[in-house]
Parts: sequence; C-alpha cells; structure tokens
Amino acid sequence: MSIEKKWLSVAPRLLTADGTTNGIVTTSTTSGIKVKQFIVLQSSTLPPLEVQVKRVSSPTQFTVGPKPGDPSLLQGKSGLKTVTDVSAYTVASGAFFYATEQDKSVPSIDDINKAVYEQEPTVAKRSILVDEFGNFYNAANPLPTSGSGGGGGNSGLAPANFDEVRISRDVNEYPLQYQFYLAGTSVGNIDVTYDANQFSIKYKKS
Repeated sequence: MSIEKKWLSVAPRLLTADGTTNGIVTTSTTSGIKVKQFIVLQSSTLPPLEVQVKRVSSPTQFTVGPKPGDPSLLQGKSGLKTVTDVSAYTVASGAFFYATEQDKSVPSIDDINKAVYEQEPTVAKRSILVDEFGNFYNAANPLPTSGSGGGGGNSGLAPANFDEVRISRDVNEYPLQYQFYLAGTSVGNIDVTYDANQFSIKYKKS
C-alpha cells in the first residue's frame, strides 16, 4: 500500500493514564501518531470525540485540541496551541483512541525548510539521524541494529558506544557512509551499497 499521500490507520489503543485538562493523552506508544492528524477518543461512558493532534511530546504522550473550523479557533487563538480538555477520558472507563486512514497534511516549502534547517552555529540543512519520535541517536538513545557478528552487548553493525553520527552523501543526497564518533574520535563506519535502481542493498562495516 502506498503511504506517500496517506497516514495509515491506527488501531484502537488504550490510554495508560487519565486524560488531562491540558489535552494530554498517555498511551503505551505514540508510534504512528502525527501532528495535525485526526484521532477519535472514546470510552464506555462517553460518545466518540474527534480531535486533532497538536503535539507529540514523547514516545508515550501527545496533546490534542479542536479540529480546524471549531468555534474555539475563531477567537484569534493559534490552532496548534489550543487544546481540548480530555480529563473525562479515564483508564477506569476503558478510554481508548484510534485513527482512520487519512490524507497527510501538506506543509509549505517554508515549513519544510524551517524543520530541516539547523540554526547557527551549524548553519546547514540537518542530515542527522533521528528515531521515529524525532529524538537524536546518541549514547543514551543508540541506533537500533541487528546482526550475527561480534559478541558483547551489541552484535550489529554500529559500534557499541558512540555519541554522534555523521553522514557522507553522494551528489544525489543518497547516504554513502555513516560515520560514528565518540567524544570527537572516530569509532567506526558503515558503508552503504546501492543497486541500479538506487535501492540500498548492502550495509558493511569499514
């Protein structure tokens, strides 16, 4: 299934803490939840409530607010800063949420540039690896790997300890090499090989 223009549906997922007056929803994982996505909150005691995701703040929490067109957004309030009181959706009432498949929001070129641009002193478009929650990979959040070699705690391709990943790219911006550093010292590289269709087919330590 193509997901180029669609956000995939999110199956019903239970709340793991009561909702809050500040619109915070806590669950087992926010994987698949995106800002500006519409979700539906429901419980055994309340009817379905469709809201919009305003912020994904951690791997287990996100904030919701009214959908575009809601009267509360017609009073000069910022759409992404206006939240919905969801404190009535409690764990005791079996509260859960889900999302149907829907069109992705389309950011402007301006918004895209702001999202990938690193301010001074970097002054460059960001090419730093992050996880699905937007967190940088580092010693506390290591790059997930798998493999059969090595021994020790990390049997994959990445070094056991690193705090920075630099990416070398070709003229078409495809990654050619992931360079791992610890305290400014190189601790290993992973080379990427592509086929004729520019699909990556091999990752190899170098």
